[in-house]
Amino acid sequence: PPALRLGEHLVNTGVLKQESVYQALSFQQSLPLASVEPSAVPAEIAHALPARVIKRWKVQPFRVEEGNLFLAGPEVPTAEMNRSLRRFTALQLRFHLLTPASFESLSKALL
Repeated sequence: PPALRLGEHLVNTGVLKQESVYQALSFQQSLPLASVEPSAVPAEIAHALPARVIKRWKVQPFRVEEGNLFLAGPEVPTAEMNRSLRRFTALQLRFHLLTPASFESLSKALL
């Protein structure tokens, strides 16, 4: 989204911190901002989607609860992403935003 590109520019120029941009994006898109500790993610949930799908769409499963699969990622989910991910699970998808730095750390720890 254009807001994300503007946010990236503001972060790159030092005007804002990445966390501030993602707090605003979270509010704008009505998506929760996640903080996920790798040690809190069970291996079977971390691998609930194929690794190639996790890498392609930049999403990391981190919790299953009451028929929902919770996913964290640095990008706002698109309709195409939703369609693609639904092929791999019957659970309802619940997206949370994660800063790119946090996503990178989480992915390295879990994949």
